[in-house]
Amino acid sequence: MMDFDREVISLQEGKESALCFFMDQYSHALHFYAYKIIKNQDIAREMVSDAFVKLWEKKENFQASESIKSFLYLVVRNLCLDHLKSSRVRFQHNEELLSDLESNDENIKGGKTTCTNSII
Repeated sequence: MMDFDREVISLQEGKESALCFFMDQYSHALHFYAYKIIKNQDIAREMVSDAFVKLWEKKENFQASESIKSFLYLVVRNLCLDHLKSSRVRFQHNEELLSDLESNDENIKGGKTTCTNSII
């Protein structure tokens, strides 16, 4: 456990090698975790990368490796849930748009068109 404690201190000091250490330790498991939630390899990879960026931004706040691990999992989970929520909103919007287009199509097919300003 001494390696982890040393790496936490190095991370707090802003050493990129410490960030690489934690990426090596957790990125594979975090990617698997993200993929289980969102079912997309590329987006899961992006979520994990974003989590490590957030870790780097908040590096001074961590005192123990357990808190880093918990933080990373929490960030990945929240990013995945946000992605799913925005995907659901986009899907609902697309469904509404499709429904509107279909109803407009019916109005065009079944309705009468009268032109008041016809040029002959």
